[in-house]
Amino acid sequence: MRDGRPKGQGEGVPDHPPDGELVRRIRAGDAGAMNVLMSRYDRLVRYTIFRACRQRCARDPHWLDARASETWTGFLQSIRRHGFATPDDLSKYLTQIARNKCRDAIRIGSALAGRVVSADEEELSQLSVEQEDTAATVSRLETLDILRACMQALEPEDRAVCAQLTLIVERRWKEAAEKLGIAESTLRSRWARILERLRSDLDEKNR
Repeated sequence: MRDGRPKGQGEGVPDHPPDGELVRRIRAGDAGAMNVLMSRYDRLVRYTIFRACRQRCARDPHWLDARASETWTGFLQSIRRHGFATPDDLSKYLTQIARNKCRDAIRIGSALAGRVVSADEEELSQLSVEQEDTAATVSRLETLDILRACMQALEPEDRAVCAQLTLIVERRWKEAAEKLGIAESTLRSRWARILERLRSDLDEKNR
């Protein structure tokens, strides 16, 4: 992948301008160019924030939105500085801004609460998100979009189970079952059935 496009695609096509051109247009005040860049990278920004601060995002969905907004605001401020040079890999640049905004939010929040950042929060603030190939990340995000569509097609009672995904992934079966008002054994068997259905639907959509 190069300049936000699959290799060999979009080159020379006006509808797929390279990242560098979009940044130049944004600096010149082109709001449309900013919209194009956000449509290209906003999922990556949000995925980075979620991976770095999964528990906070689960507790407060607005926290992710706030950090994403700060990331794009920070990006705009940075590219408008005198002498700014567009990075070779804009995805890595945006990822770093997102991680910095998460770190700052954790530290500022703790300071406002009048307490020292705890060991767990300090670990989060360092945001040791493993690096991965951008193409692999984009591919995973596309799979997540397909998975969300499959989940929306489930029966209402199964979608209710999926709403407790964070607890289930963390193996907090009892807590999830209590929220759903069902027995833990029922939840475990239902989740196994849901997983099988989702795997089947994913395989069908990926053919």
